Amino acid sequence: MSAPPETSPADSIVGSVLAERYRLDELLGEGAMGRVYAAEHVLMRKRVAVKVLRPELCDTKDVVARFEREAMATANIEHPNIAAATDCGKLPDGSLFLVLELVQGRSLRDEIAAGAMPVPRALHIARQTASALAAAHALGIVHRDLKPENVMLVTQGEDSDFVKMLDFGLAKLTDGAAGGAAPGARAPAPLTRVGVVHGTPEYMPPEQALGLSVDHRADLYALGVITYELLSGVRPFSAESDAGLLGQQLSKVAPPFSERVPGLEIPERVEQVVRRLLAKEVSARFQTAQEVEQAFDELLRPAAVAEPDGAPTAILGTAAELYGSVAAPAAPLPEPAPPAQGPGGTLLLDEGRTREVAERVAEVRAREAARSAPSAPARASAWKRAATTASDEVAGVCDIIDERRARLPEAIREPLRNVPARALLAVAALLVAIPIGLAWLVAAWSGWPSARPVAQSAALPADPAPGPDPVLAELAAAKQEGHSALEKLAERHPEHARVAFELAQSHAARNEHSSAVASLGRALSADAKLSAEPVSSVLLGAAARQRDSASAALALLEGPMGAAGAAIIYDLSVDQKVQASTRTRAQKWVVQSPAFLKVAPPNIEVAAKLRYAKSCADRHKLLPRAGEVGDRRALAYLKIMNARSGCGRRSRDDCFPCLRKDAALEQAILAVEKRMGDGP
Repeated sequence: MSAPPETSPADSIVGSVLAERYRLDELLGEGAMGRVYAAEHVLMRKRVAVKVLRPELCDTKDVVARFEREAMATANIEHPNIAAATDCGKLPDGSLFLVLELVQGRSLRDEIAAGAMPVPRALHIARQTASALAAAHALGIVHRDLKPENVMLVTQGEDSDFVKMLDFGLAKLTDGAAGGAAPGARAPAPLTRVGVVHGTPEYMPPEQALGLSVDHRADLYALGVITYELLSGVRPFSAESDAGLLGQQLSKVAPPFSERVPGLEIPERVEQVVRRLLAKEVSARFQTAQEVEQAFDELLRPAAVAEPDGAPTAILGTAAELYGSVAAPAAPLPEPAPPAQGPGGTLLLDEGRTREVAERVAEVRAREAARSAPSAPARASAWKRAATTASDEVAGVCDIIDERRARLPEAIREPLRNVPARALLAVAALLVAIPIGLAWLVAAWSGWPSARPVAQSAALPADPAPGPDPVLAELAAAKQEGHSALEKLAERHPEHARVAFELAQSHAARNEHSSAVASLGRALSADAKLSAEPVSSVLLGAAARQRDSASAALALLEGPMGAAGAAIIYDLSVDQKVQASTRTRAQKWVVQSPAFLKVAPPNIEVAAKLRYAKSCADRHKLLPRAGEVGDRRALAYLKIMNARSGCGRRSRDDCFPCLRKDAALEQAILAVEKRMGDGP
């Protein structure tokens, strides 16, 4: 058996009465700054907690000032989710004490240690924490050390997860904060110097990790980390050292939940809110705790937090809510939440992802600028990546083959229906390789100096090998120098497509959406093939969701972006989170413009027709086509139509009775699910 612990000075004051009114009953905990005791007011018989600053620290001005500011902060915030201070003073030995509300419950850190929480419970806790922050921020008080250790859960009424926020020891009081300087007096000197980092690394936003001045939005980032942890059981970043952790906080985008915890499914709307809280740039986060509180309130509505099960009704609600009466289905179908991407479609970024895109672009650019000659392991890794990329490209080409095959005349399509796309691709490659090989042999036997130009001519007869472009060397140098160098290069070469394209990406990395769209427009005018670059779709998808750049982005999406633009515009047209003017313009283009049907990929075309069909009979005619080329967009509508109730006065009537006359709807659903990998 181990020896009992030695009696400490802290134990010696247990049982004593402080300031003639607080009897210390029990030591609750201690840290580097001081100790916390359970106590009782001897006259009022009220249970309280007393925090006592270590005597040896009472001569340190900064420490004393922080202790006093914690007292001022917690004494002036009156909020049910914050442990309030009621008294403070000085003991005969010079020690300072602070009297706080006694909180008896469970530490949020211990609750997280038990594993990921159900979504509603996690949001309930996060919402209360946001409410507490809103009260503090309204008084000009920034916590600066929000973490699970400083949040307790107590039972209050029927709520066993009632939040109590603790420890404002690192709080920052902004100018005009409650409890601060008197009117007309000089504001208290800042206790944190630029370049000095205070706080807990795991919960620090980038600006705090850099030792820069912080405001209330630093607390919102910390709340984002806590919410991520509540939902997944782990923090977004982990490292063996504080330096490594801070490096990730500064340079990396918070990974999706499914990447951090494989198999974990979090509703997309919830993930969007957390992602926005964790934005690197202060301006990209929620701007107030009240906004965060409102966002959590929205998510806590039953339909919003339904566990993801693939059923569109979990997001859309009941058919009665969608249609109201049996006559309503003649109107366009409601919008299911659009997928992040789909076959034939492109990645679309919502408002919470805009900053993430910019940071990814910046990260890639920085990595390219710092790249040196690869080592042998690096070359091996590069070969592996190249092989993976090639495999992905082949898969993409096979998707295109499947789409094009669906457009062939029936006499040709039927014999090829069951031939795998990869087999057709192999035959095509062989047919191309034969003439190239013959040309190479003829060239070799004819004694030509080089067979390579002949092979190139056979493969690309209309595109002779151009000479080296001297501007590209300038571009490489400008990319290393930074944004200003790219702008100057673009001024010297305003018609150069690649220069404008790189400048557009640089603007996007700086969150300058209007300038990014303008530069991309010049690039597309000079080289229409850049519309096929994924970066073009990502950039315009993000810009279309910003008020100042939406109109210009839509103009490019409707014009030079072709099929990729049609896919993005369709997704914008059905996304309720997009600002109303943008969504209305997108809907009009999809419904009224002949250009949409000319350029839309088959999967987008059929989804739009299902969405905007005028009658049940029209939708029935679309079912075979939906089964052939539809993706998750179409599948969501097919499942809505598969519901056999939801209309009429008691929501018991079938909204789409004409679809029950045969098995076409069930067959279409099975076909799409099988192609998407969801079916048997």
